[in-house]
Amino acid sequence: MEFYKIWQTKSGLFGVNKLTLGDLVVIQFVLVLLLMILVAIFVAFFPIIFFAIYVLLMVGLDGDERGGTTRLGVNIVTVIATIYFLFDFHFGWYSHQILASSIYAETYDAIAVRNLSVALMSIPLFFVGHELYRVGQSRLIRVVIFSAFIFFGFKFTNGISKAIITNTIEQYNDAELTQERIDLKLWSDDNHTTDEERLQNKIDALEKEKATKKKLDDFDKNFARDYL
Repeated sequence: MEFYKIWQTKSGLFGVNKLTLGDLVVIQFVLVLLLMILVAIFVAFFPIIFFAIYVLLMVGLDGDERGGTTRLGVNIVTVIATIYFLFDFHFGWYSHQILASSIYAETYDAIAVRNLSVALMSIPLFFVGHELYRVGQSRLIRVVIFSAFIFFGFKFTNGISKAIITNTIEQYNDAELTQERIDLKLWSDDNHTTDEERLQNKIDALEKEKATKKKLDDFDKNFARDYL
């Protein structure tokens, strides 16, 4: 069984792709796999993304009551997304199953700490964020207010988040995942070099090139002396 896909270029030319049933199955499988990976990544970074959107709405838009309702809605969704991520992180649900084997435990813990800090920041902003918005009479003033609030707020919440992630909401782990991360580290060590190692490799390559050139020059001299 064969399938044909007709497409048109910007210049008006038409093309035809011929695909077998096996090709279509492989394409659909790859698309589903990519979608699953994207959803897993989205789950992990959803709170950070929505918190950034919330801050941009607070800083950049001059709106009416509907704008305030939108900002509060984004704030609530951010907290809910963080709660789901923490359950996923702790019990090894969907996102964790896909991402954990390709991310070091320390990196995944850092993502969890940042997401929890985002939630801890979003909760007080739910109550005082709109008031901070009303205090700032211009966008410049709001940028200063929210920048200071976020800077000092994260300094305070990061310590709390690290303690909670370390002692309470620990990352899901098992023997298989531990071995996968060990294999990942071994692969990384084998395939990545430091700046010093790269510099030494370049020096060694130059020395090897010089030695080869000298050998060829000596051969030319000896050939002319011995055979000409």
